[in-house]
Amino acid sequence: MAILAMGRPLWTTDVSERRVWNTDQAPFRFFVAGLLYADVISGFSLMTAMFARLSRKFDFYRGRFGRSGV
Repeated sequence: MAILAMGRPLWTTDVSERRVWNTDQAPFRFFVAGLLYADVISGFSLMTAMFARLSRKFDFYRGRFGRSGV
């Protein structure tokens, strides 16, 4: 994944369980969330996504961006 390839901030330690986002990752994550939101809303508003396609889309996003402990 692109966000993991950006690396950790130099001032963090490996001891903490929570991941600290660096200055590249935080805006990337924000804008990706905006794109996902716009994609889902456009699918609803244009009525192009049937229920089966919509559930596949959510499954796709859940598999790509789901909480995996990162």
